[in-house]
Parts: sequence; structure tokens; C-alpha cells
Amino acid sequence: MTAEEKENLLRFRHYIQKTLNPVYILSYMKDWLPDDMVEKIQGLKDNPTTAAEIFLQSIVELTSDGWFRGFLNALSAAGYTGLHHAIENWNFEMIENLAPHRALLNVIEPSLRVVDPEQVFPHMTDLKQMYLLYHANNSEITFFILCADNDNGRDVEMMDEDENSHVIDINVQYSEEPESDNLSASPCSPSKSIYVPKEARNYQKELAQPALNGKHTIICAPTGSGKTFVSVMICDHHLQKMPPGMKGKVVFLATKVPVYEQQKKVFQEYFKRSGYKVSGICGDTVANSPVEMIVEGNDIIVMTPQILVNCLNDGTLASLSLFTLMIFDECHNTIGNHPYHILMSKYLDLKFDQPTTPLPQIVGLTASLGVGSAKNLNETIKYICEICASLNAEVISTVKENIQELEEIVYKPQKSIRLVQKRPQNCFVDIILQMMSETEELARKVYAIGKNIELVCLLNHIICIIFLSRKPLLSKAFVAGITGLLCVFHAVWPCSRNPKVLCALKNWIEESPQLQHLNPEVLMGRGKRNQKTGMTLPNQKGVLDSFKTTGDSKILIATSVADEGIDIAQCNLVLLYEYTGNVIKMIQVRGRGRAKYSKCILVTSKKEQEENERYNMMKEELMNKAIKEVQDWKEEVFAQKIRELQKTEKQLQDSKKKEPQRRLLSGNRRLLCSKCKIFACDTDDIRVIEESHHTVIDENFIKRYITKPHEKPSCYGNFEKRCKLHCAKCQHDWGITVKYKAFDDLPIIKIDSFSVEDVSTGRQHYFRKWKNANFAMKEFDIEEMYNLVVE
Repeated sequence: MTAEEKENLLRFRHYIQKTLNPVYILSYMKDWLPDDMVEKIQGLKDNPTTAAEIFLQSIVELTSDGWFRGFLNALSAAGYTGLHHAIENWNFEMIENLAPHRALLNVIEPSLRVVDPEQVFPHMTDLKQMYLLYHANNSEITFFILCADNDNGRDVEMMDEDENSHVIDINVQYSEEPESDNLSASPCSPSKSIYVPKEARNYQKELAQPALNGKHTIICAPTGSGKTFVSVMICDHHLQKMPPGMKGKVVFLATKVPVYEQQKKVFQEYFKRSGYKVSGICGDTVANSPVEMIVEGNDIIVMTPQILVNCLNDGTLASLSLFTLMIFDECHNTIGNHPYHILMSKYLDLKFDQPTTPLPQIVGLTASLGVGSAKNLNETIKYICEICASLNAEVISTVKENIQELEEIVYKPQKSIRLVQKRPQNCFVDIILQMMSETEELARKVYAIGKNIELVCLLNHIICIIFLSRKPLLSKAFVAGITGLLCVFHAVWPCSRNPKVLCALKNWIEESPQLQHLNPEVLMGRGKRNQKTGMTLPNQKGVLDSFKTTGDSKILIATSVADEGIDIAQCNLVLLYEYTGNVIKMIQVRGRGRAKYSKCILVTSKKEQEENERYNMMKEELMNKAIKEVQDWKEEVFAQKIRELQKTEKQLQDSKKKEPQRRLLSGNRRLLCSKCKIFACDTDDIRVIEESHHTVIDENFIKRYITKPHEKPSCYGNFEKRCKLHCAKCQHDWGITVKYKAFDDLPIIKIDSFSVEDVSTGRQHYFRKWKNANFAMKEFDIEEMYNLVVE
């Protein structure tokens, strides 16, 4: 954020203040604004002009990086697209042109008071966010219309009113700049108008046809072929063709939050004028979302699958039979313990245990079904049939008749592998390995490792000095090669599993005179709860927008979060930095490069990675042959095979449910702080709340911890997150405090912050998750808690 941009914000503040109600975007700005300021602005929700003035003054005083892009993303996400466009281009002409309309609206305001907002808002899609808030605030319609910041009603055609009807049809034609991608094609030529339903390509019609006929379908087509558009077609057809008296309800499932956001926007754009309601729920929004009401009140719900699993498990949603169509994006994940597989296990339970219960149609989308551990054609066919059985599929839909059209639209990147020499000796690794060995030996002898912290710090300094003195000898042979590649291409996507490597690579590019013009950006996942690495959703949106839409950044450095689903047509080089996986990952990552004549290059010093990538290419051919053979089976033969596999899977599920529970050890144990080893509590004093949360009822436990304000207090279920819980001696993170029902400041501890000591033997054990703990614990009893308070 430059001084000039801050000056511009203040110069145009009168436009912003009369248009923006900051209450609508506060949820997107919490990463930058302090909690007290958020509360202050929320308290002025009835005085939006004053709230906007305070909000604007607050953000221009911010010094942290990224807040300006976050502000623009917040405007776009909340529906202030006109204001977003005006600030981004510093051109408020469009908003200025709304002044006469606002004046006219104030004149006719008394007449508008008799208008039923419920009948008007569905036709005013730019006010979708305000429409949702109308129910919460019960404000007058004029207030929400004045929040409009787009002049999109220029071409309005009113149909003649039918003499026998009291309904007037209004047809609004848009000519605004595009706000979503061209869904039916891969080429990256920019669209000049907002997305309008268009005629599907012939190969897309071919892909959709089995699902349009009502069959459970797996759609397998290359990345960039427009599978999302195909799913939108299927969804639209499904809702329109419901039998009289029945109402369709669709759930679209996306495995990653950036993909969820992308697909939610696609569905909202497509159905904005159809009368069908679209909403979304993910981990960031579920805590403050009435899930049951959202599902009941919308026709299409975009979700992450774990949210749906949780809602079914806790009874928030009764059954999968609530839906009439389920669409699984990246459906090849329907294996093992993935949420997709858990959902389809519940589907099988309904199918076999309650055969009269209506079940939703299943549609899966994928670029590759994979081969599992198969090594030949028969094993591959078996694996593909198992995936089909998991998804209750009746048909695998691929492009056959219109293959030439598909090849003209979808550009398959040229794949190559660059095997480079390893460094002759990595002294740094040798030193680290030696230090690790010595540290492990020390830990086995002395538990109080904290006493040696000064020695550890000293050794770390020595290691750094040795490494820096030998750094010139340790440079990899392919650094120069990468520099050359980056100078040739303008859009690169190197992938890494380690977020710290991304930041180091970004810094290296920025410091290199040959490469700094590429303006690199980093894209990584959300991070684990106990990690400080990771990106917030607004940060992810800003990075993707910078690379994908504005073109400010020419190179995107990403972790595996970029493997699946993210649509970037302009990318013309995918550079894999020692990054390989199975055949599914190979196809997905290769699909990130969608521009014409794009390339995908694996750079590695490991011979085994080169061999693995060549094996993946062979497995891709094997998978395609297996799919073709399965498609050639007679319909009844395929159905019989799927039925047999489902029965076997159902029997396996039922037998697991009957297996005896893991035997837990009795007797008391002690929880010690895993960092300083001070006593925390006895396991006899631990109580389990709602199956997954653990508290301590020992009245002296409060003396052993301290609390600090939580950076992101929030609500989830019956819990209100309040403070962070830390060891009173060493400040180690022990968990959080919550308000649970009538109980304030209840400590909730996490097992990975403690070591569990056997009182009789003195041996200590570590558990990463509560479900792995081998000792018995009692259920939380409200009556017991009241008795403790009384005593």
C-alpha cells in the first residue's frame, strides 16, 4: 500500500462513505483490524455513514502488509463489485452516475414503503448480500437499494402484463465487465460480459448426457474441459425437471477451500437470475451459520465434505435423503477415510438398510480415476470398478464421439523431465543428522531437556556459521538451469510440500536481478491449527487474483493446495521442484498449465523420482485402457459387478461396527507439560464433552495455567471460544477456554501438549490425538459439575 493509494482513499472518501456499510465486510477484515475496532464499528450498524468514516480512517492507518488487497477482496466478496472496480482503477464515474437515481429514490421513498421486499429482492441480484441481511435487520427496502454500487439496470425491458395475471416479468440485460471465468471453454481469451448461460459444446453435452438421463454418473474428462460447466448444466436440468409437487435440492462438494470459493462463485453467477437460491458453507463460515436453515432455504448448497459429515454425525442434518442430487468434485478421492468415502458409506447404509428411502442422484467429476496399487490391466479394472461402486455409479462418461473438438479446446501440456546432478556432499545435512542423533540420545537420558536450552541455542549458531562458510560449495547444479527457465517463461508454478521453502524461493527470485521483474507470489494452504504458517482465505483470494486476473504477478509458487481444481488458464509453464506423486497427482498438476503450447517440467536430482514419473505416464495409459474396457461391458453386467462390490463393502462396514471397542487401560495416569514436564492433572480428572472435547474438573488445575486473549474468538456448536490456555511455568500452549452452556471459562486441553506418565512405572507416552489415547476417561456430567461448584 503506497502513500499515493492512501491519499486517494482519503480523497475519494465521500464516495466510499455514502456507498459502503462496513458491517458487511468486517468478517473479511478481521485479520487486519483489532477486535475493539471491529466491535466499535459493529455497534454503529444503525449509522452506516459514521461507521464507514471510522472504518476508512482505521484502515488507512494500518501498517501491516496485504491489507489493501484484503480490503478489495472483501468488497468483492460482499457484493460491492462497483466500489471494488472504482477503487482499483481510481475512477468513481460509475458511482457518480448513480447520484440522480439516489435522489429520485429519496423522492419516491414514501411509495416504496408499501412494497414487499421479498418480491423485489430476488430480481436484484447485486443486492444478494444485503437481501440476506434484510431478514436479520428487518430494515426498509430503500436502505438496501441505496447500498447498490453498480449501474446495471441500464437496459430494462418490461414484458406486457398478462391480463389474467398479477405478475410482471422484468428482463434485465447486463453489459458490465466480467466477474467470472468463461466456463465452457479453456482458451484464455477474456470475456467482455458477465457470464451468461451459453450453448454447451458438443463434447460437454456428450459428457452430461448420462446424468441428464438420471443415471448415477462419473464424468472423467481432462482438466480445462469445463467439467464445472457440465455440472452446472446437470444441476439446472435436474431442478427444472423435478416431478410436480417435488422440489429439488442439490449439494456440490469441493475438497479444498479455494476450490470451494471458486465453484460457489460459478454457481451463484449462473443461477443469479433463475430464481434458484445458492449458498455455501465451509470451515470458516460454519461456526456462525445456521446449517439446517441454509440447507432448507436454498436450492443449491456448495460445501466442503467434512462439514456435511459433521452435520450428519451430530444430527444437524437428518440424512442424505434431504438432497436429490449430490455432485462430488474430484471424486477420485472417494477412498479410504476421506470424507467422500464416509458420505458414500452412509449412502450405502440407506440403500441396503432402508430400500424405500429416496436417495439422491450421484454425479462425480474427475480428470483421473487413478489405478491405486494396480500393476496390470485386470487389477486396474478392479480398482476402477471399486471407485464406481463407492460412488454408486451406473456409467463412466468420457468423450468419444467429439474427441476432435475436445482436443481443439483443451491444450495438453508437453511433459518433460530434467534430471540434474546431486551436490557432491551436503555438509549441512550431515551436521543436522549428527545433532539430531545427539539430541535424541540426550532426550532418552534426561527428560528435563529444557535445562539445556542455552546449549541448544549455541549449537544452532555454530551450525549456521559452518553452513554459511561452506554455502558456495553446496549450491545445486540446477540453480542456473532454473534461472534460465524462469527467464524464458512468464508463468511458472513450482510445487513444494514445505511452506518455508516457498518463502525462501520467493525471496531468492526477488533478490535476483534477472528474475525480480516476475513479481513472485506464494500460495499455500490454511495450515494446521497449531502452526503459524498458512494463509487466510482472503490472502489466498488476493494471490490468485494477482496471478490469474490482474497479471501483476508472473510467477506463482505453490504447495500441494494448487494440485486440484484451481482454474488458471493463463499459466503456460508448470515447474515441479522435486515434486512427484501418483498418476492422479501427475494428471492434476499437469492440468494447471492450460495455455496453448504450455509445458510441464519436473526438475529433480533423484533418479527414483524420474522413474516414478515415467511409471505414472504408463499408468495413465493403463487407466485409459481399463476405463474403455469397462465402458464396453453390457449395462447389466456392469450393474451386477457394482452391486456385488457394494454388498461386499456393506458387509465389511457392518462387521467393523460389530468389532469390540479397543481395550483401554484402567488406573490413574498423570499429564505432564510436554515442554517443561511440570504436573498438569490426573487422567481421573479428565471429562469428555460431546465425544471430542476434553476438560479437567480438578479445582486446583486453574493454578497451573494462565490465559491469554484468543486471536480469533468464535462460536462452534455449544462452545464459545474465549482464551488461549498456557502452562503457568513455560507458557506452552495447552489449549483454550470456552463457554459451554452454563459453564464459563471451561478449560479444553489438547493431548499433544502433554506427555502421559504411568504412575507405577514412570514411563511416559505421547499421543498426537485424543482418539489414540490408551487410557479410560469419564463422560462430562453436568450434575457432577454442579456438585463440585456447590462444594
